[in-house]
Amino acid sequence: MAENLYLGRQPATMENIKELKSLGIKAVVSCLEPWEFLVPLEKYRAQGWTCLPINVLDFCAPEDEDIETAVKFIDRHIKEGKVYVHCNAGKGRSAVVVAAYIMTETNSSDIMGIISSMRESRTQVAASITRWPFSDQARALWRYAKNIRVAAEESKLSS
Repeated sequence: MAENLYLGRQPATMENIKELKSLGIKAVVSCLEPWEFLVPLEKYRAQGWTCLPINVLDFCAPEDEDIETAVKFIDRHIKEGKVYVHCNAGKGRSAVVVAAYIMTETNSSDIMGIISSMRESRTQVAASITRWPFSDQARALWRYAKNIRVAAEESKLSS
């Protein structure tokens, strides 16, 4: 995965929050429904973390606009320190966001290669996020990859 970018499950206790703080986390993207939080966002912010909550149903993908917002948030904050991206289990919703960030950062639309690389660091990344067209998460990644390809082509044409 990208340097200073962490993917995982949601912190379930204040002890988990302290562990993340000891890693040097400075910002957090939470891909959860509001009722899913086991530790309230106020506790995250009390650590001095900047937080971006994204409301996403389990087993679904974030909206395209939310993915774009999260990628920009990560890009802005990763320069200042480590960023933690999570959903409940850290394998679906949050993995979509991390894959989109890596696609943007590397200017690559190689979803399978990126997911394979992510699985080397976090084996829990869900296989379903590559099952296009059946998985909502896979469809979101394919749309994002298409946008990267289109942007790259437009950049070539304007050069």
